Amino acid sequence: MGDTFAEMFQAKRSLTFVASVVGSLVIIVGALTAIDGRYAHASELEQMQKSEQAYHEESKVSQRMSIDTLRQQQIEDKLFELRLNPHPSQVDKAITQRYTDQLNEVNSRLNAREKAPQ
Repeated sequence: MGDTFAEMFQAKRSLTFVASVVGSLVIIVGALTAIDGRYAHASELEQMQKSEQAYHEESKVSQRMSIDTLRQQQIEDKLFELRLNPHPSQVDKAITQRYTDQLNEVNSRLNAREKAPQ
C-alpha cells in the first residue's frame, strides 16, 4: 500500500504540475494576444506613414497652385494698370516686360501642374 500511495501522490503532483504549466501557458498566450492587438503592426504603421506623406505632398501641390494663382491675378492686375497709360515711359515698358515674363513663368507652372497625373 505504501507504493500505491507514493505512486498516487507522485501522479497527483505530476498532474498538478502539468495543470499549472498549461494554465500558465494559457495566461501568457492570452496576455501576448491582448498586447499584440493593442499596438499597431509595422505594416499598419508603414501604410499610415505613406498615407500621411501622400496627403502632405498633395497639400503642398495644392498650396503652390493657390500661391501661383494668386500671383497670376496680381500680375494681371499690375499689367492692366500699366497698359492703361496711353504714353508709357521706358520704365513702364520695362516693368511691363518684366511682369509679362513673370506671368509667363507662373502660367507655365500652372499648366504643368494641371497636366500632371493625379
